[in-house]
Amino acid sequence: MRSVGTPLGVDIDHQPWVSSSVWRTVLDSTNRVLMFDSATTPATFWVKLDDST
Repeated sequence: MRSVGTPLGVDIDHQPWVSSSVWRTVLDSTNRVLMFDSATTPATFWVKLDDST
């Protein structure tokens, strides 16, 4: 299972606290890498926090 959340664009009456997940993030604090992806794009992006470029 990749992720579990409310599908993008779902609106449930009388439950305003239910909202769609637009971004998913993961932080690898040991290797200092931040990874994220979008609910609308199948690509994953990552940033090495130690890189100066």
